[in-house]
Amino acid sequence: MEVVVLDSPEDDVIARGSYWGGPNYEFVVAADGQVYFRVVGDSDAVWAGPNAEAFRRIVAAWTRYQAEVVALPNEKSQLERVGRMRQELANLGAFPDNLPPNPEPLWSLLVFEAEHGLG
Repeated sequence: MEVVVLDSPEDDVIARGSYWGGPNYEFVVAADGQVYFRVVGDSDAVWAGPNAEAFRRIVAAWTRYQAEVVALPNEKSQLERVGRMRQELANLGAFPDNLPPNPEPLWSLLVFEAEHGLG
């Protein structure tokens, strides 16, 4: 998944992108300051960050991971990189334990996909 953080927010939208050529999506800052992922035109939202600044740091870590993992020579080194990315995202608050399990927070899902070669 590619995430492009906007230089200047557009109303409550702070980032946009698409998921492997699928529908367009956006990241919005809710009234409580938390960031949510949603498909453009859909009202369902998935938690994506505790606040805008943490979200930007999470996206930066995700983007670094995506750039680095493709150049790694084998599956073992790729899985080691996924492990480092998971830890970095955890340190940035991407995996809170106080959210309901459904829907799954965005970064948990993306790390699961990375660990299993799905993304």
